[in-house]
Amino acid sequence: MMGIRIDMAQSVRFFRAWLFAVGLVLCVCGSPGLASAGSDAEREYGVKAAYLYNFAKFLTWPESSFASAEEPIHICVMGRDDFGGSVDAVISGKNVRGRSLALWKLRGDGVDDRKAGSCHILFVSSSEQGRESYIFASIKGRSVVTVGEVEGFAGIGGMLNYVARGTKLRFQLNRKVAEDAGIGVSARLVKIAEIVE
Repeated sequence: MMGIRIDMAQSVRFFRAWLFAVGLVLCVCGSPGLASAGSDAEREYGVKAAYLYNFAKFLTWPESSFASAEEPIHICVMGRDDFGGSVDAVISGKNVRGRSLALWKLRGDGVDDRKAGSCHILFVSSSEQGRESYIFASIKGRSVVTVGEVEGFAGIGGMLNYVARGTKLRFQLNRKVAEDAGIGVSARLVKIAEIVE
């Protein structure tokens, strides 16, 4: 009988990636203050905040990145903070592998560069464009996940970068940067990322 051949392994992989993507959407829509956010910018940063939380779930750090078993995963925002309260809303009361999540806000313009090495996830605001090489130098040798929002961030040494694809927000992943930083990346995250070499 003629028909379409179905690759079951590929179907399972697609379904798992789809579930992960749905989880991201549910995380955003289920967070207080995000689903009803009025402006496009509020919605955009609500989605970016949800991604930051999910990055924490699908990445792993060496144990040496934490001072103790109780130390939280530090999510840092460097430079201008366009998130409003959306990161706080998304991570409030959440735990990832037994660790709570804490938000730190770091000033840009080189003031807090030294503190960046104590972050686990470092979101680099577009206000810091042009300073990336200084920021990367300040975390060299540390297991810090860098997340950017300007074009080319993942290509110049950033680990993850938000990119707009039509009306959708996607992200790029530089696996070499992750590997060099000792960060483990879930296969599910790899499947839905745009890979940058």
